[in-house]
Amino acid sequence: MSAAPLEPYSSHEQDGDSHSLRLHRLDGAHYVEDAVAKAGETLSVSEPFRWAMDPSALR
Repeated sequence: MSAAPLEPYSSHEQDGDSHSLRLHRLDGAHYVEDAVAKAGETLSVSEPFRWAMDPSALR
């Protein structure tokens, strides 16, 4: 049984007192960064389901 890749996936980074979210998508066999939102900005996703988040909410 093989594992299916996740597409897309997001990662959270803490930069000192600030936070950022990064959205990655599969491009062939590798993931590439597709979008970045820093505190005060909103990262929105519509696939595979719809959600939006401001990284500053991740305190």
